[in-house]
Amino acid sequence: MLKKSSVIIAGVLSFSLFAVELTNSDFAKFNNGQLESWRNTNNAKLAVAEKTLTVTAVKGRFEDCVYQGMRIEPSDKVYVFSADVQSDVKAAYLQIKMFKKNKEILRRNSIVAHSGKLSLVVSATHPDADYVEFAMRINRSGAGRDFKFSNLKLALEEDGRIFDNWMQGGKKGFNVTDISAGGFTINVESAEKLHASMLVVRSVSPGNKYLFEADYTADAPRMAYLEVKYYKGNRELKRKQAYGKAAKGKLSLEINTDGCDRLVLQCRVPLVERFVGKKAAFSNLTLKKVK
Repeated sequence: MLKKSSVIIAGVLSFSLFAVELTNSDFAKFNNGQLESWRNTNNAKLAVAEKTLTVTAVKGRFEDCVYQGMRIEPSDKVYVFSADVQSDVKAAYLQIKMFKKNKEILRRNSIVAHSGKLSLVVSATHPDADYVEFAMRINRSGAGRDFKFSNLKLALEEDGRIFDNWMQGGKKGFNVTDISAGGFTINVESAEKLHASMLVVRSVSPGNKYLFEADYTADAPRMAYLEVKYYKGNRELKRKQAYGKAAKGKLSLEINTDGCDRLVLQCRVPLVERFVGKKAAFSNLTLKKVK
């Protein structure tokens, strides 16, 4: 039986999710002096107090990683892993790996937490995965420092909402602000040849139909648009767009995955002279499977 839970990203917004269980997520159980259900791959020093795991990173060839895994049934479910992280250096992040028959087929990372305290989230999905790992990681620049992890949660996305993993496609000519669980704002700074892009990648099975949607508010008509790129392996097959003809409304793209195994979903703004100094906000981003 799935329970209701919520995820809060950067303390801004929360959404209703169906929760699944991490084992020993409050770090209360030990077995022969070892933290139960979690693996410590780099032998970092671990300490627990008040449901918080402190990882003292060590110097070595590999990153520090504390993780656990679980068997899953292949499906289109999107797994959302979140945690609070506190440190005095930018080095910690969350990671999800997905496997099929013991072979890694997908890896997704959250952003790297800046100094101070931040809530991180990462999500991943793959229709063929039968095993998944959830990890708290510290890159090698964090050696010798303490990192505190708490409030760990694992959930399944409800209603196809795309919560995270949005990446900025290029940096020239625009910046992105108001980033939250609900969306973001693209601000045009200068005219450039390429268009501004915030993108997310989804692995899919051929022969399915999806609906990619977003609400938008823009300072000008035909400024905000959605784009999907279809891939099979590393080869782009085609792309499709939906433009916002008014300054405010809903964008929608129908997707048929025949012949492709990966989608690149993008929220975009043309970097043209008439849009310089203007902005477009995208929210309520969803990718829903159509039966």
